[in-house]
Amino acid sequence: MIRYFLLISIIIFELLFTNLLGFSIYNCSSSGCNVSSNILAFDKSYLQIIAIIASVLLLTLNYFKKEFLYSKLLSLVFISESILFIFLLIFYNVFCLECFIFYSILIFLIIENKNKIIIAPIIIAGTLLLLSPMKSLDNFEYILITKEGCSHCIKVKKFITDNNIKKIKISSVEENRHLLKLINMKHVPILVLQKENVQFIKGDINIIKKLKKDFLNNENKNEALNLSESIFDNSVLPLESESFGCQVDKIVCLD
Repeated sequence: MIRYFLLISIIIFELLFTNLLGFSIYNCSSSGCNVSSNILAFDKSYLQIIAIIASVLLLTLNYFKKEFLYSKLLSLVFISESILFIFLLIFYNVFCLECFIFYSILIFLIIENKNKIIIAPIIIAGTLLLLSPMKSLDNFEYILITKEGCSHCIKVKKFITDNNIKKIKISSVEENRHLLKLINMKHVPILVLQKENVQFIKGDINIIKKLKKDFLNNENKNEALNLSESIFDNSVLPLESESFGCQVDKIVCLD
């Protein structure tokens, strides 16, 4: 009976969080959802639909007493959600309420099933900590990723030098290739901010605006960031476009 209750709870919960019924009681705008969508390269609503389909399949298998298949599918769903949830926490230090609720219900289902896969989160967390590409960024609050021959990178570095800004580490594409591939960034310069959450700003114009706002005590301090797109952060430091940078693997710059 507890299985039916928990699985039906997931279905109702996910339906209320999507627009499948024509309305949604909660629009998840957390950085966790934004990161998931960017990494997986599809809209977060597809994750919710997958959760609903998996729950319906689990209900069906439980109803027909297919215990072996039920246990295997539950394990697969639990491991997948563990990887995603722990990945967000370790790599980006972001928390998604919707993911947390779904993950919590899965944990209850795993415990009820007496499934040994319950230890999976510990193994996954340890592995991701070892593999984390964020380790290459050290403990600097501001890191600028650049490449040789990039005119836009030179422009940002000149601004930093001219204004005697000391708190920025200059890093290279070669040192951060794993990270750039992970976050699907194809152009530099990129400014990485390691504050409460990890944030990424790309393009010389956007980066200089941010540095003016954070470091210069003049009229530029209040200059608005007139940008349009957001990327995995919970304070929504936005981006402008793919322009104003050079391709990571080629000496091709966009104006």
